[in-house]
Amino acid sequence: MNLKGYTLHSGGAVGSDYAWGYVGSLYGLEPEKINHYFYGRRTPYGNNPISSEQYLEGVEAVKKANETLKRVSYENYLYLLARNWMQVKKSEAVYAIVEKISNPIVYGGTGWAIQMAIDHDVEDIYIFHQGASTWLKYNYKNKLFDKIDTVPVLKKSFAGIGTRNLNPNGLQAIIDVYNKATKEPTLF
Repeated sequence: MNLKGYTLHSGGAVGSDYAWGYVGSLYGLEPEKINHYFYGRRTPYGNNPISSEQYLEGVEAVKKANETLKRVSYENYLYLLARNWMQVKKSEAVYAIVEKISNPIVYGGTGWAIQMAIDHDVEDIYIFHQGASTWLKYNYKNKLFDKIDTVPVLKKSFAGIGTRNLNPNGLQAIIDVYNKATKEPTLF
């Protein structure tokens, strides 16, 4: 069970962010390859501060994402939203556990990172919709998330993010991704 060479980019919040890091560590993800980014105020599991320059770059990505999301007020959460950019920017693929979607818009804080990934043309963007217990992949041609029938393949540099309200099937989705990557029977 070795994920040597894999790097997780996340936010360090309770729920999905923490689970991606913790479960990954059980599958051999090296501690120094688990990046939970934060700016200013440390998130509960934050271990990797971003610089002021990176923060300002993130602010621009937030503004670009809001052209699509059209959310009225986000300034009070800018320190969290701007750090989401580091998760996306450094990743080959995004894997997110979500609670609510109005295709293609993902609700909540995770929706910002997803929109930044779309804006940045990240090739593989996957979401696991907890309510429907299904994986979806963003399709740039139809600009929607399409249902997929298999667990996504984990890329070497990935964002593992999602809702703070992680439920058992969301946790199982994370485990399934790591199982597939390591080709090991489940640890749980």
